[in-house]
Amino acid sequence: MNTIVKDNVTANPAYQPLSRRQIAERLARDIPEGWYVNLGIGAPLQVADYVPAEREVIFQSENGILGMGPADPARGGGPVDPEGFSQVSS
Repeated sequence: MNTIVKDNVTANPAYQPLSRRQIAERLARDIPEGWYVNLGIGAPLQVADYVPAEREVIFQSENGILGMGPADPARGGGPVDPEGFSQVSS
């Protein structure tokens, strides 16, 4: 007889997965002062937006980083599509 076992996450109807923004915020809280952090392409770039300004963290990326940290509100600010990493603003 085959038995299907559900894990606690899928068995709980109240379970809501975290959004990409919530994951980025959670990861940013775990980055200690003074760390060097290698950011991947796409959603990982959002992590830099949530590291507190008073915490010194050095970000590195093999593919380069356009602008650093949160989007500049003076230049149109607003949310940036993390998947649009090849777009260049004027």
